[in-house]
Amino acid sequence: MQELIVQKCEGDYHTVRMKNNPFLKANHRQILRTEVVIDIDCKEPGKCAKIMDMVSSELLKDKIEHTVWKTGGKGYHIHCFFTQLALFDFDARREIRKQFLKQYCSLELKWDTDEPEKVIQYIDIQKTSELVMIRMEEGKHEKTGLYKTNIYETKNMVNDALPDKVVKKANEVLGRINKKTEFNRPIIDATDIIISPFFKYILHNKLPEGERHNVALKNVAAALFNIGVKGDDLEQMIQNIADAQNSSSMPCNEVKKALKSWMLYFETRGEATYSIIEINKYVAKYKLQLMVEVQ
Repeated sequence: MQELIVQKCEGDYHTVRMKNNPFLKANHRQILRTEVVIDIDCKEPGKCAKIMDMVSSELLKDKIEHTVWKTGGKGYHIHCFFTQLALFDFDARREIRKQFLKQYCSLELKWDTDEPEKVIQYIDIQKTSELVMIRMEEGKHEKTGLYKTNIYETKNMVNDALPDKVVKKANEVLGRINKKTEFNRPIIDATDIIISPFFKYILHNKLPEGERHNVALKNVAAALFNIGVKGDDLEQMIQNIADAQNSSSMPCNEVKKALKSWMLYFETRGEATYSIIEINKYVAKYKLQLMVEVQ
């Protein structure tokens, strides 16, 4: 089961993203791997309601189960869930969502002009990424104080398969779509992180300044994520790395914060790519002597 990442927003203030905590009283959550969100916001309540009705009708034509929510502002959220969507990797899921919006939101609306408007211009394309947060069901709107309210839902709410025409179009755009079971294999095993020269090096030597966060520590976090290190073992490994890297330019707390930030990023994506190429370039650029004898 996917662990939920949440956030609390009030006015212009928002907390950091974190794992679901009942004491936080969060009002935003991550978009799930199985989820497609259609976020309608056109600043005019009447127009938003008309667009919501048009899009919902298009979904019903293809027997797509969905729920409709009033956001607490002027807009609407339509949530669709597809079990099949979780089988694809992160980039493929994002492209599938884009094609889904194009398929079901490429409508025309005559409102207050003689010429019809494209409905899709009022749909938030950013919601195709799981890295973007969405207001939680029954969550409080950070500006109006009103709550997100369910106004319609189909009988089952969850779909097994994605529409074939959407997957086909996404496949054309990407060239290919790898299933997650084939794409996201563990890249290193539990012993590799101990014997790998790079990880051995950072546990005993300070890294030079430059690209530590976006290359070195990112790949360390990806490795930890892929081998499934959790709980006390993860905390101890992060502490060991932070202790080894502790310096005036990158203090212990900064190292720990960077590693945990990357771990949360990969958890949100649901996958992490550990790049030998990046590490090799990093090692060559900073002339690290990895094969040193460690006492």
